[in-house]
Order: sequence, then C-alpha cells, then structure tokens
Amino acid sequence: MMIKILLTLLLPGVLPLRTKVVYKKAGEMVALHCPPRPGAEAAPSWTGPSGNLTGSLSASADVLIHGHSLVFLAVSVNHQGNYSCFPGNAGSRFWFQVVVSTAQSGEHEGSRYLTTCFTQESCRLSCPAEDIPAEDTPSITSRGVTWRREGEASSARSFFPSVEEEDGGVYVCSRSYSYGRHVYNSSFTVVLDVQPSKQQRRSEILSPKQNDVFPVDLAPSASRLHPLHLILPFGCIAALLIVLAAAVVTKSKPDAACRPRGAPGSSGGGPGPGSRLLNRAAPVEDHIC
Repeated sequence: MMIKILLTLLLPGVLPLRTKVVYKKAGEMVALHCPPRPGAEAAPSWTGPSGNLTGSLSASADVLIHGHSLVFLAVSVNHQGNYSCFPGNAGSRFWFQVVVSTAQSGEHEGSRYLTTCFTQESCRLSCPAEDIPAEDTPSITSRGVTWRREGEASSARSFFPSVEEEDGGVYVCSRSYSYGRHVYNSSFTVVLDVQPSKQQRRSEILSPKQNDVFPVDLAPSASRLHPLHLILPFGCIAALLIVLAAAVVTKSKPDAACRPRGAPGSSGGGPGPGSRLLNRAAPVEDHIC
C-alpha cells in the first residue's frame, strides 16, 4: 500500500495556492512539517479527521507531535483523512490531506527522484531528505542510510567512480530511525539515468552539409573601392606605355656615329682593287660604328 500526502495552503475564502504531494509506502515513517511563523512563540495546533490532536491522543495512535512536526511512525489506512496546522497567526492555516493507496495500485511515478550521470565519469546517488523527522525530535534517532537496487535483496553502492550504462536503473534508499525498541524506515526511489559521456561525442560540421553548393564572392564590390584603388592601376599602365614608346623610338633612329662601309671618313678608306668583289657582296645597309 502507498500513502499519498497532499499538502495544501488555504487562506480564508481562498482556494489552495500551493500543493505538495508526498508518496510513501504503508508502514513507513512520515513527518509533516508546519512552516513556522515569525512572532509565533507557541507550538502550532494540529487537527485531524477526528478533531484536535494532542500529545496524549496522538501517542496512542502512533502519531507524535513535536514542535512544528507531526510524525507518523508507521502510516496506514487508519491515518487517511485531512490534517491541518495553525502556526499561531490569525488568518492562516496549512492543510494536509493523507490518502492511502493499496499495494496493488503500484508506486506512483511522482514519488520517484531522477539522477542523471554520464558514462566514464564519477556519479553519486543522493538519498532525498524530504518529509523525515527533524534532527531534534525527542526519542527518535537516525541509524543511517542503506541502498539496494530494485528487484535485488543485496545492498547496492551509491557511488560509482566510473559509471557505465549497465549501472543505470532503479535504486531504493532507506533512512532508518529507532524509536523505543522499534526501527522504522523512510524509503525513497531514485532512478539513475546514464547518458553517453560528453567527451565521447564526436565533433561534426553542422553547415554546410556534404555536396552543398553556395556562391562565394571572390572580388570586392566596386562601390567599396577607394578612388585611389582605381587611379593607381591606370597610372601604372600609362607609365609602362610611355617607357615602351620611348624604347621603340630609340631603336628606330640610326646612330649618328655610324657610317656605311666605304663611306668617306671611314677608317678603312676606299675600296682597294682587290676588294671590289667583296664590296659588291657586302650588304647594302652594312654600317661601321
């Protein structure tokens, strides 16, 4: 069987503002805590399905009242009903609704706590500390926390130096308390979800995809060019044309110091009789510089 405890805050003439749902298995210890109010010196008053609760009445029903806490040593179907606490300030009261579920109904998903870890990294499971007796509750002593994996009777570890996927699953932690000669438990279900390690995730290019085609502008826009960018290339071309023109003119003009072979004033003098045939075979434009 399961016990569902519904915590509801009520104001006069106003519907509940907040709701806290707590699930516990039948036979386990549950503590309801009434929020303290500033300036309230007296302990809050509690009411149950049968009326006002006092220390003597609650002790006989396996229910303890200490400070701002209402402790059920072992919840059962007999504790089903509505409870409320009055912290001491006028106009405010907190309500609790205790609902008992049978074992056949199964565990409610809302009673599970999720822990996410990554493979090949250290992982520690934490046992929730909600709706448990306060540390200063008289005669109630904590005996520590034990872990087991759901479906296994042997104890399980709560710390994994390098967690793996097979370590994932459902774990149950039990907080044990001793009261008088009896030991009571408050259990919680923790689901370990093991995800692939972040370091194992491969880097990939998201965009562009393979074989994607997209335009690339290799030339800057003409509107973005500075005027000097346009003047300098034309100035260089003009200077080059001037140099080439000067070279052509210089090559086409014969040197003044050059004279045709056999011309007057040449150092070789006139043609001799023995050289007449050679002079006729010489090129007409042959010059001596």
